[in-house]
Amino acid sequence: MLVRRLPAPVPPAQHEVTACYISRLATLHGLDVNDLWVQVTRREKSGGMRRVIVPERLAALTGRTIHALAGALPELRDPQPNWAMFRHQPQTGCHRCDSKHPGGKVTRLLPHHRYVCLRHRTWIGPPDVNQPAADLSDIPAIVHSQRRHLRILSRHGWAPTYDAVLTAFSFCGHIWDIANPPEDRQHVWHT
Repeated sequence: MLVRRLPAPVPPAQHEVTACYISRLATLHGLDVNDLWVQVTRREKSGGMRRVIVPERLAALTGRTIHALAGALPELRDPQPNWAMFRHQPQTGCHRCDSKHPGGKVTRLLPHHRYVCLRHRTWIGPPDVNQPAADLSDIPAIVHSQRRHLRILSRHGWAPTYDAVLTAFSFCGHIWDIANPPEDRQHVWHT
């Protein structure tokens, strides 16, 4: 299949989901997203209905190298990334960072260790349902905590850091459990 290069191939956003990137390209060029999807994918070899991205076709379409595309799009990386380090649900990131990427909403697979956009001091952690991203300009302690968290990550790796945060959430959940308050209020302090 011959893939023609798009006239205005915008770059993908960091950690962008490939389907989102293709959708933004289609929107910017007034193309049908399904036609564009078929151009840059092939049927899975197992014979199913699922289609997989062909990095060479996406590179030809955008005029970008496979290496550059894979740097931003986790699904194109070879070897595959450790998927456990990413959140299970794609989401939007910092609205100010995303505004630089035309063509529609940017959906990303964010790593577990990114909770704050340090450049714009905006919460990008797990979102509250139907709530806009929180501006953290007035809460510098959270921004500082993200920086410290990234230092711990660089020292110990993502898996132990993730486990430590998960354990801390678990402790806090038990302490904050108002459904079963302890008989002795001092219990919380001992816990």
